[in-house]
Amino acid sequence: MEVITALDNDIAALTAQLQEIRVFNKQSKGKHALNNLPDHEIASSAFHSEVEQTITSLLNLRIAHYIANDLPIPAAIEHASILDDELNGISALSIIDQEDEDDPLVGLPGPSTTAPTSHCVACYSQLPLGDIIRTPCGDHYCGDCLKELFLLATKDENYFPPRCCRQKVPIELITPVLSPEELKAFQSASIEFTTKNRLYCSNVGCGKFLAPPTASGLDVVTCDKCLSQTCIQCKKAEHTGDCPEDEALQATLVLAAEMNWQRCNACKSMIELDTGCYHMRCKCGHQFCYICGVEWKKCRCAQWDENRLVARANVIVNREPAGRRRMAPAERAQRMGVVRQELIERHQCTHPRRLEKIERQRPEHGANWPGFQCEMCNSRLFYHILRCTRCHIQVCDRCRRNRIAARDDDDDDDVW
Repeated sequence: MEVITALDNDIAALTAQLQEIRVFNKQSKGKHALNNLPDHEIASSAFHSEVEQTITSLLNLRIAHYIANDLPIPAAIEHASILDDELNGISALSIIDQEDEDDPLVGLPGPSTTAPTSHCVACYSQLPLGDIIRTPCGDHYCGDCLKELFLLATKDENYFPPRCCRQKVPIELITPVLSPEELKAFQSASIEFTTKNRLYCSNVGCGKFLAPPTASGLDVVTCDKCLSQTCIQCKKAEHTGDCPEDEALQATLVLAAEMNWQRCNACKSMIELDTGCYHMRCKCGHQFCYICGVEWKKCRCAQWDENRLVARANVIVNREPAGRRRMAPAERAQRMGVVRQELIERHQCTHPRRLEKIERQRPEHGANWPGFQCEMCNSRLFYHILRCTRCHIQVCDRCRRNRIAARDDDDDDDVW
């Protein structure tokens, strides 16, 4: 932290120096020929560029220290974006030569122009428009951040397909930035994540996804990485004769029944419900009832459990400003009832409205405060969190942009 503090001090000092250069430039403007700038203006312009480049380097170094020390990046980005705005405001200033009305030999310089820029919504870097990639939703990304999203979607199915503001981002936008190996990895992940009943190499040390066989009637698939053969039926190592019963799977199913877990009928993943209603949306996209496992809306099971509902309402009330102080029993009971009803009516919330930004409040959030927690990826954030005003879910910036998927059940009564 001492390094970051020192960087902050250096950046602040250099930013103040840029302001002084601006004042100096305004006060020292005079009459001169277009191609014959005074020495002091040439020196001032060169010094301005040098200081600006130094600040940019320090900003990048500061963010690198946050990453290296596993500190929350949003604060560094927010601070950097403020300084970037300051730099852009100063950079837009130029030494404008004035017209000499008395001497016709002195030329009149043209107006100073600045190339149009925009900022990346992920890292807040200010870049020329030519270096910005515009996604279908209209947001602007730099090549590095959009590439990072696609690489993340290659490894984490929760981010597949890559999307921003619920709209899919076409691979064509980032193809020029991806290496052949990265493009191939994404294409392989696309096949894997769009396959319902998946098969993986039975070799424990390998575990590579095995694409569906192109020929029908095959019982065995050979892994092109380790050459192990896997039975399509039991998904274990190749064997002779009839496929034996998968004892490990049966043991898992017994445990799942004891723990009240449910299994997705599409991709066979095991799911545990912590809070919320019984409407499940698996990472593969399949929707089903948590009680019976049947496809959603095709059973008559209850939609929620009262104990889970009250527990969730309790969490929401406790993190509200009023809940963090001692509420009178009657006041708390009334607020719990309101939140409980909201959860019932909005359990299929699509988060259509702009999310509310909740910032850390001092000294209300003391030194031992554990920070905000994203309820989608479980990451900790110490400066702000985004909260849906309808269903009260709290998410980080990345999950808000890239993980909240578009829904295909817009006919629900509670969708606005």
